[in-house]
Amino acid sequence: VFIERRGPGFDFQLVFRLARLLRGEHVAAVHTHALDPMLYGALAAMLAGVPVRVHTQHSAFLDSCSRADRWKFQLASRSFTHLIAVSEQTRQGMLRSGAPGKRTHTILNGIQPRSNVRDITARKSAGLVIGSVGRLSPEKGIDRLIRAFAALQSRYPAAALHVVGDGPERSSLEALARELRVASSVKFLGRTSDVFSALQMMDIFVLPSLTEGIPLALLEGMSARLPVIATAVGGVPEVIVDGVSGILIPPNDVPALTNALGRLMADSAVGESLAKNAVTRVEQQFSLAAMANKYRSIYQESDARCRSLAA
Repeated sequence: VFIERRGPGFDFQLVFRLARLLRGEHVAAVHTHALDPMLYGALAAMLAGVPVRVHTQHSAFLDSCSRADRWKFQLASRSFTHLIAVSEQTRQGMLRSGAPGKRTHTILNGIQPRSNVRDITARKSAGLVIGSVGRLSPEKGIDRLIRAFAALQSRYPAAALHVVGDGPERSSLEALARELRVASSVKFLGRTSDVFSALQMMDIFVLPSLTEGIPLALLEGMSARLPVIATAVGGVPEVIVDGVSGILIPPNDVPALTNALGRLMADSAVGESLAKNAVTRVEQQFSLAAMANKYRSIYQESDARCRSLAA
């Protein structure tokens, strides 16, 4: 593992350092994620003569990004042999931002199916644990979840909310929990390397994000056999069949989230049905093996094309 530090502004020296590293290690393929690594990776790979260049876009932020970021994406995208979107909605955003259509594909995120999940029929009738996993930043919408949880506290005083993850909003979210008088019931668990164990402590999983691609946290929650509530943003509607494998709600809608939570907390049979269907959907449509095979095909196709051009 090589770590290269980036200087302030646009670091031209980083481009040359990366290019030297790629040449020295005889790298045959460069795969980038996120916008700045995409630009640096594209320039370094071209300088080093790396034949296979792949970029994966994880969100559709390009629709609302700055003109400078859109220019970066358009410039860098021309040099990649393949551009990958993690959802069809993200792919459409990439095309609107100037990605070449023939080289832009969708490969849905995938996870390893779980076999040792907790029996959903063993869930508690009281003291339900609602949970969420993700970075504590504004776009994740955790403040909406805390407000919805607080609205239900009088009906379910034994319920708890577990927030797994960390980030710049943690202190303000803790203050919000105190302000709404639910601090004793809201646990901020911080980062963990064992997300699955944290999920096994939950009874309902919530993804209240304002923007997403295909969130791995959502797939993990579904694979853990939890009933899920998620906002209908990004590629989330490509994962959840509303009312079948989860509940979709509008983003930034605390009353809708409160109602959905109240429904699952009041009716365990609904949650059990959603959870069972969620596991089946992840296993059939979002497996790690299927994702890996599609990426392998992309690498092989890119390599074959480059060899034919060099012949």
